[in-house]
Amino acid sequence: MMDPEHNEEVSVLALNQVELVDIPCPEPILRLGDKNILLEAHNTAESMALDNFSSALKMKAPNVKSIPFKWLFNKSN
Repeated sequence: MMDPEHNEEVSVLALNQVELVDIPCPEPILRLGDKNILLEAHNTAESMALDNFSSALKMKAPNVKSIPFKWLFNKSN
């Protein structure tokens, strides 16, 4: 805890006495390959597109509402 009444330097001597220990860590079995990364990117993009589409459906102003639909139709062509 910090005490405004005590401003002297503080040290923790016990940390200097700690011995390093090797911890064996087996190699991970599951590695992300290119296919997994591509699938994750695809799913993320699809989720974002659905969020944008849902948001566009909730918009009231017709000129604002039409912009995401224009993007959607441009992407599909």
